[in-house]
Amino acid sequence: MRRGLRRLKPQSQQIDWNHPLARGLKFACILNEGAGRAVDLVSSTRATGVVQWTSTPKGIAFDANGSTELNFGHRADYNPPIDASVSMVVMANPASEAAIRSMLTKRQNGGSFAQISLVANGDGGGSTSAGSLGGYMRSSGTAYKFVGSAGAVDGNYHTFGCVWRTAPGIDSELYSDGKRLTATTTNSNGPWYTGTDNLNIGSGNGTQYFNDNILFAYYWPARALSLTEMAWLYDEPYAFIKPVFNRTFFAGGLALPITGTSMLTAAAATLASAGTIVNAYTGTSALAAAPATLAASGSISGRNPSKFLLMGVS
Repeated sequence: MRRGLRRLKPQSQQIDWNHPLARGLKFACILNEGAGRAVDLVSSTRATGVVQWTSTPKGIAFDANGSTELNFGHRADYNPPIDASVSMVVMANPASEAAIRSMLTKRQNGGSFAQISLVANGDGGGSTSAGSLGGYMRSSGTAYKFVGSAGAVDGNYHTFGCVWRTAPGIDSELYSDGKRLTATTTNSNGPWYTGTDNLNIGSGNGTQYFNDNILFAYYWPARALSLTEMAWLYDEPYAFIKPVFNRTFFAGGLALPITGTSMLTAAAATLASAGTIVNAYTGTSALAAAPATLAASGSISGRNPSKFLLMGVS
């Protein structure tokens, strides 16, 4: 199932919708911008709120300071359908303390409570439990409450997850680093409260502000991730993010990296001024699609001063 670890934070901002983990995904923020505002890769929505970026051993992260949040507004598909199962996954390093810290929250419509929330140091229902991992799902005016085992929150980086299930049997599950934690659950199954308020990283409806680093946040409002899938996300947290390749051309021995989708078209004038364009390949075919043609037209090394050769793929 796994195809090589993809644990380093990528530079790309594209979702591979053919990947199994992308099915049902409605929000994905990998917080790799490093400057400016954070973006939801599913909708291309940019969050309001000033982002303080920081470098960590795990890559670029949102450095929450206990008083800021990333607000992505409201979208209809952020709401879980009636009787749907829901999943959230976040990577962060919350400290154990006597204060509830919300990592990812879908707000209740106009209310003072979260509709869906994954929190550190709380039971999900408003009670502090230092060192615990908690989740909250509002259901017909009542709340799910469940806590992980002691020590789930310890100031180190972990991939936390929560699954709310509507099927009979296991109603809710908490995860840390791909392992299911012992959890207690109260109240009955859905239907869920269908609010129309915002989705936030780093706060729970303007309260319970997070004050450590968050690496990414994912949300499936109509899918229950399995134990195997949670373990997969721990092993490869960016498995469904497409890698980016530079497109490189050689003009008279000068390497010209071309980014985006325009490829040779965008640099036609520059290339033509130095010699003859071998082939204006576009799209995803690139070098691999026509090696014989390119080899016949010029040096495969691309250092022929009168030839141009595509050396990358898109």
